[in-house]
Amino acid sequence: MKWKVNTYHHLKRVIDVICAGLGLIPLAPFFLVIGLLIRLDSRGPVFFRQKRPSKDGTPFVIYKFRTMHVTEQHEWEAPPLEERRALPEDHPLIT
Repeated sequence: MKWKVNTYHHLKRVIDVICAGLGLIPLAPFFLVIGLLIRLDSRGPVFFRQKRPSKDGTPFVIYKFRTMHVTEQHEWEAPPLEERRALPEDHPLIT
């Protein structure tokens, strides 16, 4: 039975990566325009990088378009990853 679960997760991962890659192709021009607009609007990086805990607690890095000015990013600091509490297994935010 365990091989069916592993096969399912591997197949799901392959399908997720393929669909994400295919979705990025038509969206790439929009991402380029958004990046240029952010760069022209204010100084600083186009992307915001943040470490977040995964479902099992291991950290991963997420990249997002920056929506605040660089000086505003430091006004509020997220607590360190080790101090964040984990959500219960059945929490609706866990997908």
